[in-house]
Amino acid sequence: KRLKAAAEADFAIVIYNPSSHKRADYLARACDILLEKIEPSRSCGYVFNIGREGTKTFVCTLSELRDAKTDMFTTVFIGNSTSEIINGKLVTKRGYPVEKKNEN
Repeated sequence: KRLKAAAEADFAIVIYNPSSHKRADYLARACDILLEKIEPSRSCGYVFNIGREGTKTFVCTLSELRDAKTDMFTTVFIGNSTSEIINGKLVTKRGYPVEKKNEN
């Protein structure tokens, strides 16, 4: 219910500890819920071991994220409709599209 609402509101979403041995399918299930409302090409990323030795970062699309191998030391980022991958980094620029229209 919360994932659908976040997708409909076009929020950038962060999922902590997306899977473990007992809940190996949680990320795939979350992606399936999001794919009901969000295009498969949405920019996403995930990071293993943030702030620890061996940190690894990845960028991908929402459809690719569905099959990503993650664990409880992974943090997943799903961008909003304005997010993009720039120089190998997931970037969501500040501001709102409504504000940008009013500036013109």
